[in-house]
Amino acid sequence: LYFVILTITSVGYGDIVPQGPRSRLFAVVAMLFSSFYSGLVVSSTSQLLKLVFDDDMEKRVREAACFMQSRKVPADLEKRVQYLLRQHLAKERGLVDARSLLV
Repeated sequence: LYFVILTITSVGYGDIVPQGPRSRLFAVVAMLFSSFYSGLVVSSTSQLLKLVFDDDMEKRVREAACFMQSRKVPADLEKRVQYLLRQHLAKERGLVDARSLLV
C-alpha cells in the first residue's frame, strides 16, 4: 500500500524513507493530505479566476447598451438601465448558485 500511494502521489522514491509501519502510515496520510490540499488550492484558484474574468454579465450589458444607442435612448436612461441590468444579472447569478447548492 505504501508504494502504491507513493507512486500515485508522484512523491518519488528518495533516499530518505520511513522506517516501520507507523512512520509509513504517517507518510501515506501526509501524501494523501498533500494531494487533496493541492487539489483544493487549484480548484479554489480556478473558481476565483472564473469569478474575476467572468465576462458574460458585462457582455450582456454591452449588448443592451449598443441596442439602446442604436435606438437613441437618452444617456441618463441608458446609464440607469445598465446599472439595473447589472443588479438583476448579479441577483440572478446568485439565485442560480443557490439553486445549485440545494440540488
